[in-house]
Amino acid sequence: MKKRNANHNGDNTASIGESWQDLVESAQALLQTLQNEKGEAVENLREKLSATVKTASSRLESLRGRAGDIGQQAAKSTVRYVRDNPWKSVAIAAVVVLGWHLLNRDDD
Repeated sequence: MKKRNANHNGDNTASIGESWQDLVESAQALLQTLQNEKGEAVENLREKLSATVKTASSRLESLRGRAGDIGQQAAKSTVRYVRDNPWKSVAIAAVVVLGWHLLNRDDD
């Protein structure tokens, strides 16, 4: 059986954050390249790109903050659930381990 990749919200958030960071860095590199260029069109492009980079950077910081908050909330909820339902938690963990083992075994 082939190994399957899990797609978690945390992974999605990290991926989005990395993509956003790449976009900001590319825009900053383009601004650096345009720094010595002259002309009205280039100046307009620089202004718009600068504003976009500023907005993107602030949104990236906001995303990072929210991702941390969501992670903390999920951890607290998990701890609370395990404390309130210890035997259900043991059963869920057993099912998860069994499922992981079945999905990741080699059928050679």
